[in-house]
Amino acid sequence: MFFILLVILAVALIAILFANLSKDDKNKPDPLIDFHPHCIRCGYPLLHNETTCPKCGIQVQISPEELGKQQRIYLANNNAWGKAANSLQSASDSLNKTGSNMSHIGCMLTIFITIPILIILYFI
Repeated sequence: MFFILLVILAVALIAILFANLSKDDKNKPDPLIDFHPHCIRCGYPLLHNETTCPKCGIQVQISPEELGKQQRIYLANNNAWGKAANSLQSASDSLNKTGSNMSHIGCMLTIFITIPILIILYFI
C-alpha cells in the first residue's frame, strides 16, 4: 500500500514538473530589462558597451562572474521571487547550522550514555 502511494506521488510530481516546463514564458517580461552593470570602483551604472566609467574614469572590464553577481543582487532587490529566494537561502543556512548542532549533540549522547551502558552490560 505504501509503495503504491509513493508511485502515485512520484507520477504526480513528474506531471507537475512537465506542466510547468510546457507553459509559454514568452509573455513574461524580462526581469533584467532595466539592469545596467555598475562600475566596480564607484558603483555608477554603465551602459553595456562602455569601456570606461564616465564618473571615475577607471577602465571597465567586468568579468562574467562579477556581472552575474550584480545581476543576482539586482534581482534580489527588485524581484519578489529573488527576495523569496534570499529568505529561503537564509532559512536553509539556519537549518543546516541547527542540523550540525544536533549532530554534535548526538555524538555527545553516544559518548556519555551509550558507552557507559555498554560497559555496564559487559560486566553483567
